Amino acid sequence: MEKKIIYLALIIITILSGGADTTVDDVTCISEQIGIDISGSKIIEKTDTHGSFHGDGMMFV
Repeated sequence: MEKKIIYLALIIITILSGGADTTVDDVTCISEQIGIDISGSKIIEKTDTHGSFHGDGMMFV
């Protein structure tokens, strides 16, 4: 019984940690990171390698 509870807790933690990705507009995210208002800009090309479990990777815009 105790092992079932541990396995259930691990499954719940795994599901919740995988859903931590929030959808934010790329222009807004970049604007906040560099500290410059670029709201009127247009994204010409984007490469994103954040496809792994923990979101590791790089984004080039």
